Amino acid sequence: MLAVKKLSQKGLNLVEIEESLGFKKGRARYLQADAQHFDEKELLNLLEKLLEIEYNIKQGQVPAASGLVSLAAVK
Repeated sequence: MLAVKKLSQKGLNLVEIEESLGFKKGRARYLQADAQHFDEKELLNLLEKLLEIEYNIKQGQVPAASGLVSLAAVK
């Protein structure tokens, strides 16, 4: 969502965004619609939280299911 939002702000259309990110046709439209519900700071916070959870899961510190539940609780 963050990448689509940033590329859209730079003036790229949905087809250009999909091509640059390697998305299937129509994917950018859905991500752009979802991204409208978040400001950039919120998306950055979610990305940071997701990366932290992924790291903790890979280190064996958190089971995958509980890591995803904690991400869902962020917003």
